Amino acid sequence: MGQSVIDDFRSVYQTAGRRQLVAPDSYDAVPLLYDWETGGIALGDVSQGSKIRSWGIVYENGGVYLFPEDTPAEKSLVVSVDGITEVSFAFDQLMRISVAYVVAGVTYLYWYDTAVPGYTTTTITGAISPKLTLDDKAKIAHILAESTVILFYIKGNEVWYRLQNDRFGVEYQFTTGLVGVAQRINKVGLDKANRMHIEVQLRADS
Repeated sequence: MGQSVIDDFRSVYQTAGRRQLVAPDSYDAVPLLYDWETGGIALGDVSQGSKIRSWGIVYENGGVYLFPEDTPAEKSLVVSVDGITEVSFAFDQLMRISVAYVVAGVTYLYWYDTAVPGYTTTTITGAISPKLTLDDKAKIAHILAESTVILFYIKGNEVWYRLQNDRFGVEYQFTTGLVGVAQRINKVGLDKANRMHIEVQLRADS
């Protein structure tokens, strides 16, 4: 993923509200125990493309479950964790899932690490309101190296991000000097101009 993608994010952030996101990225992030994303036809299957189906996750009964939006009863357990209060997810270009979740105010990331290889869980210290997205959902699997999953979150009242290409080990600052105090990230995803968009909820300084 090139720096141009993050520059696009900054450009759209500066003009937030002027563009509309494409479903399901347009769905509001409340309740926090649900999230929505576009992906392939099934986990690990991009034979029909990477934007063929809308997916959701829900946290219930101690588990994070993935389901197709068109058949919500078809739930598959992704990971079991007690006490989750917030979830977000994204697929990479091979339809491998990443899930960010919050337990007792601490953010964790469950993701596929090709260096293992296999799924692992990483603690994202000091982060709140995590949101995951794939930077370019139009790219296809054989050029995976040019696309990456991005984890956005709030830390110290600013927005930060980490990249799957860095194995989520490097922290980058996205905003500087937000007006007000950033409470949470509401939406991240593609807008109707096919650019990436981030919507941050603020409150006035007191």
